[in-house]
Amino acid sequence: MPGKSTRQVQLVELRVVTPADTGAGAVESRWLSLLLEYSYAWLPDLSRLDWRYLALYALPIDGENIGLAILMALAYVVTLLAIAVLVFERRNFI
Repeated sequence: MPGKSTRQVQLVELRVVTPADTGAGAVESRWLSLLLEYSYAWLPDLSRLDWRYLALYALPIDGENIGLAILMALAYVVTLLAIAVLVFERRNFI
């Protein structure tokens, strides 16, 4: 936040609110909290697909890194499409 001192900036924490602290809702809440907390582990690092710095600083293009990044992007797209197929094949649109 521009113009704010470090004392004035507060961290925002994502919490899942459930009606009760015990029971099935609390268990689901804990799983969702863990899933979101460790999302950096299962979400892809899409910064590997940003090659603007190569052109900006006139750096040589490394074919191996770009090839692996494209392969990773294709695997991510295929995974998302497979999940979408699984979700939408259960729906009745008629």
